[in-house]
Amino acid sequence: MDGFEYNDVKAELAEYADKFDVIALGAPILTTDEDYDIVIEAITEATKQYDDGKTAICFMGHGTEAESNHVYADMQAKLTEKGYANYYVGTVEAEPSVYDVLEAVKAGGYEKVVLRPLMIVAGDHANNDMADLEDEESWASIFTAAGFKVECVLEGLGQLPAIQQLLVDHMKDAIGEGAEDEDENYETGDASLDNPRNQDGIGETEVLVVSFGTSFNDSRRLTIGAIEEAMEKAFPGYDVRRGFTAQIVIDHIARRDGEVIDNFTEALDRAVANGVKS
Repeated sequence: MDGFEYNDVKAELAEYADKFDVIALGAPILTTDEDYDIVIEAITEATKQYDDGKTAICFMGHGTEAESNHVYADMQAKLTEKGYANYYVGTVEAEPSVYDVLEAVKAGGYEKVVLRPLMIVAGDHANNDMADLEDEESWASIFTAAGFKVECVLEGLGQLPAIQQLLVDHMKDAIGEGAEDEDENYETGDASLDNPRNQDGIGETEVLVVSFGTSFNDSRRLTIGAIEEAMEKAFPGYDVRRGFTAQIVIDHIARRDGEVIDNFTEALDRAVANGVKS
């Protein structure tokens, strides 16, 4: 998730772009659907000893006022989809709050609650906001007051080998040695069949279709490409163009397949350069 701190780092690095031959920033830990799968597998494996049908396993994230706070709700939805009905995700400083998690746990009829930080380190928030029974506003105190047996696990995600490897892989991607480049042993489809929609010669009106993007060529053509085609049919007087928000995906496609896809800023700059008015 790209919270305020991550975006501050990104902005700071941009100021140094002309000072280095190469300057690269690794992607946030929860960037792709595969990242969610890896994290979910890691946290459920690490807490499987508590999964007895009577225990709610609750993870406390930090939370952010940035738009990326949706990752917590996304994580909850994916856990539920995968059948982990007794796993819950909340935040210290945003939504879902501890009280949202408490109501969900009550509705599940559980007897015990295990609390664990959804953070790389088990630091101040984990020890105080989560586990401090002397603080009546801590998660442990709130669940205890509600009548639950509570156990706190003060271990950060950074202790899990799968999480360590995920961050290593993100950095490999950032420096051009991505795990997908080295180990991609599956067929993603023919990139030449995809229309990147980055042509010049645009008219004065444009529909810019913006998505996260994907490096799976067939899926990109059959989903994002199909939506773009539907837009083109629906608005015959407009030029339909593409913009991806995930630079890591754009760079991977360019390295692997030689296909150039505009990011959001590049797509807007192309529209300006081509005299688009609307």
